[in-house]
Amino acid sequence: YGFAYEQLRHSTADLFVVLGIAHSSSCWPEPPPLVSLTRLDFDTPLGRCETDQEFVNRLVEGYATAGGDPTALFRDELVHAQEHSLEFQMLFLQHLHGHRPFRVVPVLMGSLHEFYPFPVMLGSRVGLGPFVTALSEAIGQYPGEVCVVAGADLSHVGPRFGDPQPVGPERVREVEEGDRTALAELAESAAGWFRHFAADRNARNVCSVSNLYLLRALAPESELMLLRHEVAFDPDQTVSFAAAALR
Repeated sequence: YGFAYEQLRHSTADLFVVLGIAHSSSCWPEPPPLVSLTRLDFDTPLGRCETDQEFVNRLVEGYATAGGDPTALFRDELVHAQEHSLEFQMLFLQHLHGHRPFRVVPVLMGSLHEFYPFPVMLGSRVGLGPFVTALSEAIGQYPGEVCVVAGADLSHVGPRFGDPQPVGPERVREVEEGDRTALAELAESAAGWFRHFAADRNARNVCSVSNLYLLRALAPESELMLLRHEVAFDPDQTVSFAAAALR
């Protein structure tokens, strides 16, 4: 977090679009949506992060215009109540910029596993295409300065995540190599990033596939700078993570 948020220390953005991952769902037994929004604020020990409701409203309208179902964006709104991938970002933004006014737009992304057999469909009308269009246009129309933040881990391997064997040195090397290959694809394009995971149906259980796809799709011409990559080793549950910036 330190390497990533150091890049935002001197940011003058007055709106932060925060892309997290929905690690659960309140929709069961119905499948969760690809995107979940909320108009609610976030209360933390450092105060309140206000959600820009006007921006959310424009985003919803744009989503409908682009061919999406706006009711789907709030079908799983309750998942925001306990989702740490957004809550962490709110705290760090307050720590850095709590001395000045800013607002947030919280966005939780769902799984993209249904698109693994047909990667080309992800960017279409039945995939994330309408939301990419709507969010890109809403950002472009915003009168102030916008910064987009995406937060989630990378690989999750070991028995706790369904692997048959404990994690050893060879598996850690596979994780490191796989992560760096995926990040190299992300540096090139959102489509390449997703194809990397579709090829083996996300065998390393990377949870940030959807929000990093969206981030890259919003800034296709930006240069990706990898700041840090680490692996938290545990034979039962090994998790990898990285800090990067798009400029």
